[in-house]
Amino acid sequence: MNLDLNKLQETLCSLLCAEVTLRPKNGKLVAIETPFYFADGDPYQIYIKEMPGGILRLTDMGHTMMHLSYEN
Repeated sequence: MNLDLNKLQETLCSLLCAEVTLRPKNGKLVAIETPFYFADGDPYQIYIKEMPGGILRLTDMGHTMMHLSYEN
């Protein structure tokens, strides 16, 4: 992955108006850590995945749907 994590972090921080930390995860994903949490206290799990052609995909890997299934 050839992303400039510092520049990407600065951009996300300025757009979200919140403290955001990026950390590489398994060489294929970048984990985005935010100060946001679900009602049960679990943090939002947000990742960036670099796709062919340099496209960036933002994903939660289905984590939000899992939390929504707990509601009822």
